[in-house]
Amino acid sequence: MSLLEAQPQRMVREQHLLEQLSADWFTPGRWSAVEDGLGFTFTMRIADKAFDAALQYPELFPEVPCFVCPRQPGESWSAHQYVSGELCLERG
Repeated sequence: MSLLEAQPQRMVREQHLLEQLSADWFTPGRWSAVEDGLGFTFTMRIADKAFDAALQYPELFPEVPCFVCPRQPGESWSAHQYVSGELCLERG
């Protein structure tokens, strides 16, 4: 069952919040179905560099957190990044 079917209100809220976030540093992209759930593409700007990223909502969201990774497989942005490409979002 897809997230849109299982949690329609939650996903409509997620969509609304992400689309509202449009700012100088954040450009929303588009939603798409991905292998294990839903994906949302976006571009974030830090200093003078643009990073094309994807926010992935796994099928078991919100029991399993969503995660961010570069849109280009194998692209490395940080030493705080897993081998899978997923960025570690832990603070501290």
